[in-house]
Amino acid sequence: MPRCDVSDDVKSQSSWHDFCASQGMNPHDHPVVLAVSGGVDSMAMAHILHQFWTQSSHHSPSGHTKSLRALIIDHGIRPESAQEAALTAERLTALNIPNRVERLTGPAPQKGVQEWAREQRYRALWREACRDQAVIVTAHHAEDQAETLLMRLAKGSGIKGLRGMRHQSERHGITLLRPFLGLSKQVLRDYAVNEGIAFVEDPSNDNPVFERVRWRQAQADYDDLGFSVQNLKRMAGAFSALDQVMSGEIRRLKGKVFNLSPWGQGWIDHTEWQSLPDLAQRLVLAHILGQVSGTAYPPSQESLARLHDWVCDLPSKGRTLGGVELTPKKSGHGRMFIWVYPEAERPWQAKVYSKGYHIIDGRWQVYLPQDSRLEPLGERGFANAKKQMLTKGQDADHLLSQWRALWQDAPARSFWRLPVVRYATKTLNNHPQDHLLALEDGAMIPHVSKVEMNKDERAMNANQAWMRFSGYYET
Repeated sequence: MPRCDVSDDVKSQSSWHDFCASQGMNPHDHPVVLAVSGGVDSMAMAHILHQFWTQSSHHSPSGHTKSLRALIIDHGIRPESAQEAALTAERLTALNIPNRVERLTGPAPQKGVQEWAREQRYRALWREACRDQAVIVTAHHAEDQAETLLMRLAKGSGIKGLRGMRHQSERHGITLLRPFLGLSKQVLRDYAVNEGIAFVEDPSNDNPVFERVRWRQAQADYDDLGFSVQNLKRMAGAFSALDQVMSGEIRRLKGKVFNLSPWGQGWIDHTEWQSLPDLAQRLVLAHILGQVSGTAYPPSQESLARLHDWVCDLPSKGRTLGGVELTPKKSGHGRMFIWVYPEAERPWQAKVYSKGYHIIDGRWQVYLPQDSRLEPLGERGFANAKKQMLTKGQDADHLLSQWRALWQDAPARSFWRLPVVRYATKTLNNHPQDHLLALEDGAMIPHVSKVEMNKDERAMNANQAWMRFSGYYET
C-alpha cells in the first residue's frame, strides 16, 4: 500500500519533543512506560514514540536518552486475552521495544467490569513506573475525551469532571501523559494502516452492555445536537482553564484555611473558613474530601451542598459523607477545627503483599523491602502507638518528636486506617532504623515520607519500609 501524508501529519501533531516542551518537561529526562493494549491506538503510539527514541540519541545533550518500554495488561476477562497479549508482545519485540505482559489474577466483578479493569490497569502501570520514576504514556484520543465528557455531563459532574482528561496529570506521585488527546481515532487508525502496523481488535469495544460503548455508538446523534467532538474539546478547555484558577486558589488557602497531614488526615479552621466567599468554602470542602477519601469520584453537588450547610451551622457532632468522617474538635486555644479522615470503622482488607510498590486504601504509596503483610493500625494498635509516640517524642532529637503534637491533637479515629507492616521473615526486624515505630504485637509503622516521590526517590533506603500519603502533595 502506498504511503500517504497522514503519517507526516500524525508525526507533526504528536511530536514527543514538542509535547514535552508544552508540558514543561525535557523529553530526554524521563524513562517512559507505554500503556499498550495491542489495539490500533496504542500500537500507533508505540510506533511513533519508538521512532522518536531511535533518533533522539543524536539530539540529546548527553548523547543518550532514558529507557522506553511497554507494559501489556492481560485482564483475563475474555478467553482470547492471553493469546492477544502474547501476540502484542511479539509485535513490540519486533519493533525493538522492551515489554512484558502482566496478567491480572484477581477475579473480575459481576458489575462495573470496565471500571475495575481500568483501576487494575493503572495500578499495574504505576507499579511498573515506580521502578525508575518513569512517566506513563497512554494513547487516549479526542473521541475518548468526548465520551468521557458526555458521561460526566450525564452524571452532573462539577468543574474538575468537566475539564476532562488532562494532557498531564499525577497519579500517586507518578506523572501520566496523554499526548494524543488532540488527534482523532481515525487519524491514528489511518497512520497504523499506512505504516503497516499490525493490531488486535477487541470486540468488547463494540459491546453496548458497557456504558462507554453506548455513548460511543450514539456520538453521531449528539453531533447533530451540537455536542460534537470539537465542541466538547472546546468545553473541556474552558473548564480546564477555570480549574487552573481554582487550583491556584486552593494552593493559596492551604496552610491558612485548611491543611493536610502526612499521616493521612486533614483539618479545616472553621473561623478562617467562614470568612471565605461561598464558592471558596465549597471549593475547600470538595478538595479536602477528594484528597482524604482515596476514592476516584467526588461526592455529588447535592451532597456537597448539604455538607456546606452543616459546616456553616458550627456543628457540635460529627458526620460522614462518601466514606469520610468529619469531626468538630476545639484546639487547646479554643479554636474550632473540623477534622477530615476516612471512616475509621470501614477498614481496608489486610493481606500479604509482595516486595515493591503498592497503593493501599486508595491513598497511600507504600514500599516494602520484602514480602509483608499490611493491615490497618486499628483502635488497639493506635493506643499502643500513641503511648510510644508521646513518650519517645518528648526527646527533641528523637525521630518521633516532629509528630508528637499531631498525635496529641488529632482524633484517635483518624489514625485507625494507617497501614502497618508485618514482615514475612524476621531479617529486618532487628534494625530499628528500618521502621518508624515497633508495636508491642510485632507490627511496625513504616517511615512516613515527606519527600515527593518524583523529586527525590533515591533519598529512601531500599531496606526500609516507607509510606507516603498521596493527598499531602497533590492539588
